[in-house]
Amino acid sequence: MKTYEKETAFLGSGWAFPPTFSRTAPEGVVMVDGNEVIRPEDGRILIPIIERSLYIIIHTFRGTRVVQPTFGCNLQPFLFENITAQNVALIKQFIEEAVLEHEPRVILENLDITTAYDQAQPNPDDLGKLLITLQYFVITANTRYNYVFPFYLTEARNRQL
Repeated sequence: MKTYEKETAFLGSGWAFPPTFSRTAPEGVVMVDGNEVIRPEDGRILIPIIERSLYIIIHTFRGTRVVQPTFGCNLQPFLFENITAQNVALIKQFIEEAVLEHEPRVILENLDITTAYDQAQPNPDDLGKLLITLQYFVITANTRYNYVFPFYLTEARNRQL
């Protein structure tokens, strides 16, 4: 695991999400910071505070925060909708706008949305899922990262109706 104290100063630190409390954590609150860490399961490098921020932005429904009514991304209306080119384009547009507006530490370089239908032999378990891959550039760290967000549109159980 490698860390960069310089990046931490620029990127800061914040509460983990969901908020978690621990007797062993400083001041009782689990925090995430701007340090780079290497994810052991796939060797991917990530910055926890930015990845958490993207997770929160994508998972928050617009209008749920009283002080910031425009915060978030309107993906909930797409749950249980058909996977159409129009819906995929709208999801992409909503995510791009939300990241641009609410995560100033990154530049979104590419946003790719793939479905099981894009594969030659789709996995039956993935039929109701979109894989949303964000490729972004962390401005202060001068480094590129990827974040893959699985978004489940339907309850795919391989049943014929």
